[in-house]
Amino acid sequence: MTPANGIYRRRQFGPFHVLEAAYKPGLRMSPHEDGVALRISIVLAGLVQEDSRGVTEFGSAASVVVKPSDVRHANVFGNEGAQLVSIVIPEEVIPDRRGLSEWTWHHGGPISRDATSLVRIYRTESETAGAVEACTYALLDTLLDTLREDTSEAGAPAAVPAWLRRVRERLHEEFAEAYSVAELAEEARVHPVYLTRLFRRHFQCSVTRYVQRLRVRYAAAVLASPRDRSVARLAQEAGFFDQSHFSRTFRNEFGLAPGQFRSIMRLPGRRQFNE
Repeated sequence: MTPANGIYRRRQFGPFHVLEAAYKPGLRMSPHEDGVALRISIVLAGLVQEDSRGVTEFGSAASVVVKPSDVRHANVFGNEGAQLVSIVIPEEVIPDRRGLSEWTWHHGGPISRDATSLVRIYRTESETAGAVEACTYALLDTLLDTLREDTSEAGAPAAVPAWLRRVRERLHEEFAEAYSVAELAEEARVHPVYLTRLFRRHFQCSVTRYVQRLRVRYAAAVLASPRDRSVARLAQEAGFFDQSHFSRTFRNEFGLAPGQFRSIMRLPGRRQFNE
């Protein structure tokens, strides 16, 4: 019988151990360390809050976290629980771990696309060791490339200005609403060009791209949850112009159409938890 929370399935593919875990709604986990060399976890469904070293991150469907063994962290799971797939990476696989030595969360973009591709292969195809192993190496390569790009950025200030934090908070609160950079700049009392420049410097993308990612993250979380929404209704709720625009943007972000994503990432039924 599977426990109310914790690992319910372990598989090995080449050098990698793949673990599936389900966590009950509202579960709180006190600070702990995972005790494995390196773990990369992919959120399939639900909401995960993770706190480490004074920083709080929130992960939802297709979010990816890189977690070295010495990272002490605490977790809180959302009111629908959560399901994750984790890949344990042995030390000999990556001799130079400098690029993967920090606790980092990633939401969308190439990393989430590779993670979603790995989950698709793992859950819906033949689950051959070679295919899952190849997808894991591809994800590691993308992570290392992305982290190298981030560390090569020069001249970025250490702290995000308070006015820019407020701009970002407004975008998070009103991502489905229409907005303009000019209006955001006026509210922040800065020039639109200055806002655009600092936003890109601190958050590595444009305001438009940032809002687009917030919208598809919301859609991904709904698609992976037990809530039923038609794709057309979800597109409207998330703030997209129409279903076609939503589907195209979603596929670009996660590598799957919304319907495919829903079938792969949605929480499985109780019968599957009792393996």
